[in-house]
Amino acid sequence: MPYSTLDNLLALLPEAGLIKLSNDQAGATAVDMTTISAAIAQADQVIDGYAGVQRQVPLDPVPGLITTISANLAIFNLYRRRNQVPEIWASQYKADIAVLVKISTGQISFGSDVKPTAAPQQTLAHSSKKVLSGAGGLLEGF
Repeated sequence: MPYSTLDNLLALLPEAGLIKLSNDQAGATAVDMTTISAAIAQADQVIDGYAGVQRQVPLDPVPGLITTISANLAIFNLYRRRNQVPEIWASQYKADIAVLVKISTGQISFGSDVKPTAAPQQTLAHSSKKVLSGAGGLLEGF
C-alpha cells in the first residue's frame, strides 16, 4: 500500500501542475497515473530505507507524518524527472530527509499507533567458569 495518494499530491500542487510534471504528451489534459505511482513508489522506498531501521516496513497503518513526507518526496521526484526542481521543493526535500534521519535514529517517534519491530525479550550469555588457582588458572605462574 503506498504511503501517499494522488489526492495527497493534489493538496500540495494544483492539478495543472501535476499534469505538466507527470504527462509527457503534448497538450495533455490528464495526470499520468503510471508516472505518479512511480514517483510515490520511489518516495516510499526512500522512506522505508530510513524507517526500516526503527520499524517493520512497509508501515501499516501509515502515520500522517509519513504520508506528508511521501507526498513531498513524490513531488520532488516529479520535478527532478524534468530536471527543474524549484528551490522551495529542493529545500523541502532536504528538510524531509533530515526528518527521516531523525526517525531512523529514534529522535522522532512515529506515534503510538505504529508498533516497533519485535525486540528480543531476553538475552542469554554464557561464559566459562573462571578458575583462579591451580593448573590453567588465572594465577598460574605467579
